Amino acid sequence: MRLTKTTMIAAMIGAITAGATLAETPHEMRSAMMKAQGKQLGILGAMVQGKAPYDAAAASAAATELDKLANADWMPAFPADSLDGKRAMPEIASNMDDFMAKYEALGAATTALVAVAGTDLDALKAAFGPVGAACGACHKSYRAPE
Repeated sequence: MRLTKTTMIAAMIGAITAGATLAETPHEMRSAMMKAQGKQLGILGAMVQGKAPYDAAAASAAATELDKLANADWMPAFPADSLDGKRAMPEIASNMDDFMAKYEALGAATTALVAVAGTDLDALKAAFGPVGAACGACHKSYRAPE
């Protein structure tokens, strides 16, 4: 399910408060989105990897924010004329159905993560793997190396 424009704006506000700058171009919007998602993934990943103690409230909050970001309508950040291969590959435009399927898989994985993130570490670990796999599937196909 795609979220409303209001929810997308709320997600952008969350991204801004998470340290991202106000996005004006599609590239800046993509960058802000990835940084905001990366911050939440970092919180969760540290717990999963044992680098930080498991904290049910923090895990739940990070998963919820990640889910908001992953299920927002970010398609305005991916117009064909902005896909210059710097990071977002031009193949996105020619493979939009596949790109959208990968995007929706991320949203489904983060929604499943929210359901269990605050229950216990084992449940968090089990649900975190599919989120990473969804991120990786899209990046492998549609993200250029730095």
